[in-house]
Amino acid sequence: MPENFDDVFVNAIAASIDGLTNGGEYARILVALSGGPDSTALLLAAHRLAEKSGLLILEAAHVNHHLRGKDSDLDEEFCREFCASLNIPLRVHQDDLATSTSSEDALRDKRYAFLKNEAVAGNFRAVMTAHTLNDQAETLLFRLIRGTSLKGLGGIRSCRNLVRDVLLLRPLLSISRDDVVLFLSQQEVTARDDLSNSQMHYSRNYIRHMIMKPIEERFVGGIERIAGFATRAAADDEFIEQQAQAIFAELDLFDDLWELNKIRGLHQSLFTRILVLALQQREIEVDSARIEALQTILLAEIGGRISLDGMWDAVVEGNHMQWLNKREDFASDSLPDFEVALKIPGVTPIADTGKGLSVELISGKSTSLMDNYPDANALEALVDFSRFQAESMVPITLRRRRVGDFIQPLGMTQNVRLKKYLHTRKASRQSTILDTTLEPGYLVSHCIVLASGKEVLWVPGIGLSEHVKVSANSEPTYRLVIVDLVEETD
Repeated sequence: MPENFDDVFVNAIAASIDGLTNGGEYARILVALSGGPDSTALLLAAHRLAEKSGLLILEAAHVNHHLRGKDSDLDEEFCREFCASLNIPLRVHQDDLATSTSSEDALRDKRYAFLKNEAVAGNFRAVMTAHTLNDQAETLLFRLIRGTSLKGLGGIRSCRNLVRDVLLLRPLLSISRDDVVLFLSQQEVTARDDLSNSQMHYSRNYIRHMIMKPIEERFVGGIERIAGFATRAAADDEFIEQQAQAIFAELDLFDDLWELNKIRGLHQSLFTRILVLALQQREIEVDSARIEALQTILLAEIGGRISLDGMWDAVVEGNHMQWLNKREDFASDSLPDFEVALKIPGVTPIADTGKGLSVELISGKSTSLMDNYPDANALEALVDFSRFQAESMVPITLRRRRVGDFIQPLGMTQNVRLKKYLHTRKASRQSTILDTTLEPGYLVSHCIVLASGKEVLWVPGIGLSEHVKVSANSEPTYRLVIVDLVEETD
């Protein structure tokens, strides 16, 4: 063990944020702080790195579930005083709805919901939690007991997306709990001891004290080897995932009609993973029961039909399987189609939404215009219509998505079917950003698009075509914005 743990902890945190501070950029980091040893050590080391680099802006977040009476309040008081001593702002959430019967999962979900909200509201680049090497080993064993896949055996990931544009980082996964205690001792910091961590009715506490502790005592280095297995399993899982995604794209399985002879001969691991991708693409909850049901019907010679959820069925006949969207079939009948010529410039109403598409001519180019190019999921876009305005026989229209539509996505060199494009981008979110309420769901068939014939130029809130992107030589340039229509009054 090193004589000074300061560098070990600081370097672990520095490695986790590598890339966030490239070019001397500041990174706002929110650190989850319970008041226990692990999170206290994490915040202290992050503070040391912030002082050393000058590129981190730290805040901390604490949730008081009020489950241990005065002890819970003392935890909060410790967090407040500790943050004040480091001059770090603290965000506190009072969870007054938690009860002694609340499950571990429910309490964890509340904490992560708070972290997500604060991270977005505070414009943080990342959230850090203090999971250690011991947590990794305990999680792996817990998942084995509950039943898991290779993905689950990958354990806790050191980095993932918490919410859009915010990373969840776990810098201490290679550091043991014993090392945490030594680090705090060297820094002369005494953290809080959560007495609930010794209560055996919590499954993780039982695993920690009754299973993992004897393993540590009997097998020297056992915890490190268990955690190391999770790292290797994660690498294997990543490889299989990449292979499955490549096959999924190569066989064009984004479509709702599958030729089964293309997938029936695949290795079982790839076959299963492809079914997982298909469920995820359609936003169907992935579980072992659905996977087994799909495998059974796909491999059976007699075919059949199964219901996957309230929206999707799978039907197998001979060499084909059809993914049937029951809500889409119902809703498409209740939503009238529409198609109107785009007013350039002007405002074109969008049927059944109370909104319109405003087209504004922008005269003159500037660097700032290009620097502020809207995100793909924004309700506005900068476009160059010159190519399509020259083709007067094919007007630009505003309408719903139709069978046979295609788009050349921004940054790509080939056209793709619009249905495939929308499925990969969760097109149902257009309902939220347009603030519409279409029952029984806002689906791919409902999507509003800007098109010229069968070629789609823009799907508001989803993405833009390469053929209308603005370049330095574009002329003219238009700004497209979804606006609320103002009702006329007498």
